[in-house]
Amino acid sequence: MKTKTRGKQGEVALKLDINKAYDRLDWDYLRDVQSTMGFSQKWISWIMLCVETVDYSVIFNENKVDPIVPGRGLRQGDPLSPYLFIMCAEGLSSLIRKAEDENEALVMKNILSTYEITSGQSINLQKSEVYFSKNVSAPIKNSVASLLGVQQVMGTGKYLGLPSMVGRSRKATFKFIKDRIWKKINSWSSRCLSQAGREVMIKSVLQSIPSYIMSIFLIPHSLSEDIEKMLNSFWWGHNQEQSKGIHWLSWERLTMHKNAGGLGFKSITAFNYAMLGKQAWNLLTNPGSLITRIFKAKYYSQSDFLNSSIGHNPSYVWRSIWSAKFIVRNGYQWVIGSGHDIPIWNYRWTSDGSIFPTPPNLHEDLANMTISDILIGNEKRWNAALIQDLVDNNTATKILKTPLLESVQNDRIIWRYEKNGIYSIKSAYRYCVVDAIDTSHLQDLGTVERSLFAALLWSIWQQRNNKVWQNRNETIHVVCDRAINLLMEWNVAQEQQHQQQRRTVPQQHAVSVWSKPPLGRYKCNVDASFSIRRNRTEIGICIRDDQGSFVLAKTEWLSPILDVDTGEAVGLLHALQWVQELHLEDVDFELDSMNVVAKFHSKSKDISGLGDVIKDCQYIHNSYFRNSRVEFVRRQANGAAHVLASVAPSLASFHIFIDVPLCIDTIINNEMS
Repeated sequence: MKTKTRGKQGEVALKLDINKAYDRLDWDYLRDVQSTMGFSQKWISWIMLCVETVDYSVIFNENKVDPIVPGRGLRQGDPLSPYLFIMCAEGLSSLIRKAEDENEALVMKNILSTYEITSGQSINLQKSEVYFSKNVSAPIKNSVASLLGVQQVMGTGKYLGLPSMVGRSRKATFKFIKDRIWKKINSWSSRCLSQAGREVMIKSVLQSIPSYIMSIFLIPHSLSEDIEKMLNSFWWGHNQEQSKGIHWLSWERLTMHKNAGGLGFKSITAFNYAMLGKQAWNLLTNPGSLITRIFKAKYYSQSDFLNSSIGHNPSYVWRSIWSAKFIVRNGYQWVIGSGHDIPIWNYRWTSDGSIFPTPPNLHEDLANMTISDILIGNEKRWNAALIQDLVDNNTATKILKTPLLESVQNDRIIWRYEKNGIYSIKSAYRYCVVDAIDTSHLQDLGTVERSLFAALLWSIWQQRNNKVWQNRNETIHVVCDRAINLLMEWNVAQEQQHQQQRRTVPQQHAVSVWSKPPLGRYKCNVDASFSIRRNRTEIGICIRDDQGSFVLAKTEWLSPILDVDTGEAVGLLHALQWVQELHLEDVDFELDSMNVVAKFHSKSKDISGLGDVIKDCQYIHNSYFRNSRVEFVRRQANGAAHVLASVAPSLASFHIFIDVPLCIDTIINNEMS
């Protein structure tokens, strides 16, 4: 409507405000609407039973008066009420559609009167508004507004706290955010807050004010800078007379993590992108949602969101969400199930996060290949010969090192910066901050920036080598993404090393030993080891009875190598499956992976490949081993399984021991005594 400036036929939008919308709804009208929509009488009776059996109690002078039984209205806070109200509002929409051919404002006024009488609702004309397209003349605007009894507005105002229309001056549209923050700052300026109090004020109050708006719209960069200047002045100010104070550090330095010398304040722009990335992620991963279908039909009907363009004359909501596509493009990762939905080219699905561009002059059939085309029949194994014929040796190695988990049945997209595969604004914000670091003044950089700069230099050098020795061109995005991925992998590895050191230091004074299971029970110890040279994951399983005597053992190795947690979880899954096949009952399972045991007992959602393995473990355990436990033990108490896993590569890929293997004979005898 805002772009319609020509033509004989104008357009009008009427925004209605309803007084006590829930409280005044007539029950007979609700029943008639459901009947008209075709609901069965049994369903209608169920719904009306939920609505009509409500009563309210009031405490007066510390005494509970008789319950108040209403005769109309919907209960506030009831999860069913919004749907029932929308259903009743459909009656108004039906009246408008039926009379739309009459093209008269008087008809609309009669419709509103009819709706008020039948539904029990009351239209608040003082708060209702009408908006016209620009090609409607002023006399007609005034006449229609006067006839309807509503006020005429230049825009559609706000709806649920958000601007309904964003014009050319976006800074003016979102200026109310700055005004609210300024008002909040002024209300606290006269109070003598300590620096700790100011920190809490900024993090918990001031920076949370624009969060709701930033989840839908991209705030203009100039407005973000104005807000950050206000927050910076508030931080360094001392009193009302000297509100600005001396800014000893820039806002960019204050937004750095405390470990890097900052205070952990949020960068408004980076946080805005991270929140919009959540909307972009929903468009990518929830194709069946209503908003996704609307945007897809309008802006990227012939492709997916990752390959979408800004389009012609886009809405500001779409423009805002599309601006955060770079976050989703770098953070998504396909988890391979059947492989039918994952194209080989131009998508991220390998374990190292590589994306293989479509080779030039490739035949159309090969250009449209999916992962399922390079698997062996119905088996979930790579077709190594086909892969090596299709791509170069370096690419083939990356593909063959990508694990294929039997537990993953369906292809799906996960967020690779969270272990559970679920998009989080926190991890997206970290990516935006790292992506925006300025490395022009190395002498002023903190630890994080120096690490990123080193990773970037290494990635640039690798790009140079790829060009010189392999004649392979890489874009700047590939170089930057590789540097960021390297830094994140390095940080994760360092954190795991520190955690291992923290766990092992206090354990030196209290070494755990293997203990016998209770009388009449078995104990199954599981462990996994990993060989980078052989590209294998090795599993060792040892079963003993309540006397500590050896029962059975098993070794197995899988290719390619898995990450540590997934490998340990696969070991637990194979142990559960094997013990189930042996028909053993009352078995306790022990392994030395705290993360896997924690995930096994957790009910939190996990859509990663590891999550599917854990779900299979939980299903078998809950179905067949209800009287069993899965527990964490230290490495010292899991020695037999650890040794079996380490010798697995020297044996066949699958080996069962009926007698005690020589490699663990000493361990078994020592732990029996």
